[in-house]
Amino acid sequence: MEKQNNIVSTEETKLGRRDLLKALAATSGAVMAASVLPGRWTQPVIESGVLPAHAQGSPVTVNFEHTGSNQADGSSYYEYTVSNGTTFNNNGTANLTAGTYTVSARYLGAAGVSPDPRPGVRVTGGATATIVPDTFDNAAATGSAVEIGSFSV
Repeated sequence: MEKQNNIVSTEETKLGRRDLLKALAATSGAVMAASVLPGRWTQPVIESGVLPAHAQGSPVTVNFEHTGSNQADGSSYYEYTVSNGTTFNNNGTANLTAGTYTVSARYLGAAGVSPDPRPGVRVTGGATATIVPDTFDNAAATGSAVEIGSFSV
């Protein structure tokens, strides 16, 4: 068996100034990235802010329009109440701050009206919604208001 000699080159390679700077930049970039990155994955931190009081409480004008059934004289069969206390029959307006509000309806008509009237409200302005319940028991809503839906400002 013959022995093979390992040949080591003694030839020197000259690096120019530009090549040296490139090598240093690449090395220092890798070292910098390694020092900035965490050793293992950590759950991200979520920071949330709070709006200033004047931004949270700035009211917007919300308009309400009765879109349900009307009596023969054109007046609404219903008195509507918004959860902030605003009450209206055919149309109403309220200055509301951000939040979710409910609308309730109280039946004002006579018993046995045919066809059975239905409440309905269109909300415009600072909020947009159409509130029409699928079913509504006028007899139950004669004495007190019954919630028909909600909207958000």
